[in-house]
Amino acid sequence: ALDESTADLVRQLAAPVAPEGSPMIPSLYLHLAPWPAWLAMAAATALTPSRLAAARGEGRELYARAQPSIAALAADMAPAAGIEAPAASELAALAKTARTFAEGPIASMVVLGNRMRSILPEIPPHRH
Repeated sequence: ALDESTADLVRQLAAPVAPEGSPMIPSLYLHLAPWPAWLAMAAATALTPSRLAAARGEGRELYARAQPSIAALAADMAPAAGIEAPAASELAALAKTARTFAEGPIASMVVLGNRMRSILPEIPPHRH
């Protein structure tokens, strides 16, 4: 339900972080779409094409640093009581999809979200 210019901007911002062959729109951009002027300002400063491209590499580095924690969390996970574990082939497919998104768009959006946060003005603490 976005106007065409906002939808175009969201698609342009999304393309560099989407997995190859899997078009997707990061939800952060959709959450910011009601403020198209701010999103456009972010695109011109924190989300320039070179910064979008760099975020992919920084996201991969972030994912690599998180690997020990990811492995520890995964080892502790088990299906809830009464839920049957997926077959090994299904689990492998799920793991591959999860890894594709975690080391790609999710990690990239953590980097980009922090960049966008850095351009927000400081709000002084509320005093009672």
